[in-house]
Amino acid sequence: MAKHLKSIYALILFLVIVLSFSVSCSRLKQKKSYIVATSPDNPPMEMITKDNKITGFDIDLIKFISEKSNFDINIIPVIKENLIYGLIDGTYNIVISGITFSTELKTKYPDVLFSKPYLKIGDVIVISEDFYNFKGISDLTGKTVGIKNNSAAEEVLKKYPKIKITKYKSISNAFTDLARNKISAVVTDLPIAAQFVYYNDEYRGIFKIVNIPLTKKEYVIAVNKSNQELLKKINSSINLLEKSGELNNLIIKWFFKK
Repeated sequence: MAKHLKSIYALILFLVIVLSFSVSCSRLKQKKSYIVATSPDNPPMEMITKDNKITGFDIDLIKFISEKSNFDINIIPVIKENLIYGLIDGTYNIVISGITFSTELKTKYPDVLFSKPYLKIGDVIVISEDFYNFKGISDLTGKTVGIKNNSAAEEVLKKYPKIKITKYKSISNAFTDLARNKISAVVTDLPIAAQFVYYNDEYRGIFKIVNIPLTKKEYVIAVNKSNQELLKKINSSINLLEKSGELNNLIIKWFFKK
């Protein structure tokens, strides 16, 4: 009888161990879930579709990153001014919203960590579709280029003294003049260029973006400084997307459509 009881106890102990191991494995397999905040008012980085869905380059990117890193995400719209503060107080875990990195930004928000850059493009050239055989900035010799006041591109253009520069308070006025052939090109930030070239019905099909950046801006993802493990996953995924060519495909999809 005692021997029989020992066998029963041994079986129960075995089942308890197996069950505990199974529960532990199940918990390990469960994906972590993170809330992603974005301000969807900056096409094509992030924007709202007609059926009220959030889409854009950044949105595709964070979805790719979540797949590579094996975590779930819930994307929510947030007013731009509240993005960083909500990250600091823990309202959400990740911010991706066309953030450009600078030492000033890092100093201003010591409670925030920033990812490695996922996009390194600043000002680009926009020309008319009928500007055939355009190969580079030297093709603008003797022509007039429109830029916004205080544009970083001005220093680059000054290296070509035969290029004429016209400054505008509003970059939209530069695109109006480009459409009317009053100037030969516009130089502006890549996302702004894409807004006018692809997402403005008035100019759709008459402009094209030249894939030759004149300046560099580094776009990054933000997380709370307490979440260094998450940042490592994000950076690792960006590396994988770069190596696989998927990141470059996303850039072409959203900014250099054929």
